[in-house]
Amino acid sequence: MQQSGIAPAPDDPYPGALVSPLLVEARLRAREAEGAAPIDTGEAEALLGRAREASAAAMAAASSPRDLPLEQIRRDHALDDTEYLALLLGVAAATDPAVAPLMAYLQGHYERAHPTLALLADCLGELDLRLDVRRLLDPDAPLVAAGLVRVDDSKPALEPLHRPYRVEPRVLRHIEGRRGLDAILAGAARLEESGRAQPEMQLGPDAIAAWDRLRMLVDVSPAEAQRLPVICLRGPVGAGKRRWAYEIASHFDLRMLTVDVQALALAHGPLAVGLPLVMREAVLTRSLCCLVGWDALMEVRRQGPADAQTEPARELDVARAVAALDGAVVDHRGIVVLCLTEAKNAPPALRRAVELIDVPAPDRATSEAIWSQLLPPASRDDDLLPAELARQFRLTPGRAADAVAVARRDLTPGMPLDAPRLTRAIKQQVQASMGSIARLRHPEDDWDDLVTTPEVGIQLRELCHRYRYRQQVLEDWGLASRFGATLGISALFEGPPGTGKTMSAGIIARELGLDLYQIELSQMVSKWLGETEKNLAKVFDEAERSGAMLLFDEADSLFSKRTSVSSSNDRYANLEVNYLLQRIERFTGVALLTTNFADSIDSAFARRLSMRVTFPPPELPERKRLWETMLAEPRLPLGKVDCEALAEEFELAGGLIRNAVLRAAFLAASREIVVDHELLRLSARIEMKEQGMLIRGNPHHEILELLMRPPSVSSR
Repeated sequence: MQQSGIAPAPDDPYPGALVSPLLVEARLRAREAEGAAPIDTGEAEALLGRAREASAAAMAAASSPRDLPLEQIRRDHALDDTEYLALLLGVAAATDPAVAPLMAYLQGHYERAHPTLALLADCLGELDLRLDVRRLLDPDAPLVAAGLVRVDDSKPALEPLHRPYRVEPRVLRHIEGRRGLDAILAGAARLEESGRAQPEMQLGPDAIAAWDRLRMLVDVSPAEAQRLPVICLRGPVGAGKRRWAYEIASHFDLRMLTVDVQALALAHGPLAVGLPLVMREAVLTRSLCCLVGWDALMEVRRQGPADAQTEPARELDVARAVAALDGAVVDHRGIVVLCLTEAKNAPPALRRAVELIDVPAPDRATSEAIWSQLLPPASRDDDLLPAELARQFRLTPGRAADAVAVARRDLTPGMPLDAPRLTRAIKQQVQASMGSIARLRHPEDDWDDLVTTPEVGIQLRELCHRYRYRQQVLEDWGLASRFGATLGISALFEGPPGTGKTMSAGIIARELGLDLYQIELSQMVSKWLGETEKNLAKVFDEAERSGAMLLFDEADSLFSKRTSVSSSNDRYANLEVNYLLQRIERFTGVALLTTNFADSIDSAFARRLSMRVTFPPPELPERKRLWETMLAEPRLPLGKVDCEALAEEFELAGGLIRNAVLRAAFLAASREIVVDHELLRLSARIEMKEQGMLIRGNPHHEILELLMRPPSVSSR
């Protein structure tokens, strides 16, 4: 071509300034040589007619013309003739090597071998249509907003009419028949075919009502389904929200595209970038779009980064995320399902209508049916009973299925599942969900280790009886409906420090076979508005599902009295107490509160507590037993000790007696001596001094004299 003068020579100082007509003619002749019909450039109408015939032949050859990729794109995005022509020009330039030189020739420059709005205007011919092309590449125009084409802004000096545009690579792959998930969404999205066999859904009365409401909402034609409201399914983790979304997709014979919006934000930065890609993918793959992870994303947005954004900046971040979601779904011609996990979270405010449907956690009867479905008799031990699992654990279907899968992980095929293995799997779930908010305690004390008054012992055993017989009394005997009582048990342990309140909580948990989670107040209370309530909701919900016991040590810091509102801090503090009042009244598990300052507890908690146990300071008999119990270890090198004399001399609670024994033991170990009466007296006096009690003399000087003596090993 260079030898014939068609293409610029290698030494041409201005290569490619113009496109020779000879190049175009050579390209056209090459097409004729390939068998294409000859083109008479003077007969435009005949050419147009043959183009229509070729289009009709292609449609007739297709098994279903509606499934042709280009026709699907045109239909799903409601493109008009001009928009469709613009898309076709871009596809032609990207797929046919012979088209690019023709475009360069028509635009009079070798570097313009790409579609532009100016070229489109020349093709249209009519003045009204030519003036209208400027709108085609506006940011809110269908071609750009739907992610079908992209404007090349590498040369901003060019007028918009002359800037090149290109069809997005993902759209080209779809037109070429490649139907897999877009690679750039692989880390945040999953594409599922609908219509696969699924286990039967187990629904309780509340869930059936919600399911019927959802079925009525989606009982429309496929054309009407494209403008359904955004369906917001709200319920606890594993309640079946994605399963419900899958059933909607199957109803309309759609695939399901599940997208984690938090992972999407991490992969693509602003949601205004990632969400349009998701909506485009949903249209191209003919999928229902199911968005998950919105709660977690909003929580991160509200908290801000570690260096603490200002409150307006955090609110702006939330507003931007909501605006990005709104912009992505407002004109989306498809079904969108948004899944929320927090019961108190409201759906985002969108221009497109939103329909909120709550997916409830299963009741006891439904839970038993779920366990029976997951654990048929041939796959479990005889002692693993669905009814007992439903009584002990209130897991959602998804959480129950996950627990069974984890429990079976190390089992050989065909080996039945036993109760201890499944229980461990469920407890692992709870520990992971609690995170740093609550710490699992492993109490080792029993009733023999507890030294207290008979009255306290009777009350503690009564609490155990309430737990064991609550089902019989409240449900079987019908007292719950008469008195409005719930199955939950909440008790306040009040009394001076060291009187056995925390130890008693551990003994009760061990007696009832419950996991004991001690709330970490430093992790529970947050300076961010609403975060404390969210943390509380998490621990209460997890305790209800898993049958765990909650221990709020030093509860006066959380359950303190409400105050008159004189500032925003007072208002927010009162909101936290109000939430606790409501939540503990609805709690169906066991919650124990301990405090040294009972008068600081809000009085409204009194009527909501099942029991109130007062731990008095130990009297002389109890103090003597405490000294004897603390010194009862056989391996302790013990000298002569008069426990009754120690109990008479020192009015100490059990915690301080424990500290005194430990101090004496360490001193004895450092000087290689035995733990005798005098050493215990010195240790007890030091404990009294450190607690601010009045004592005679300075016990530290006496300890110093003891330490100055040469060590001597004493026989026991």
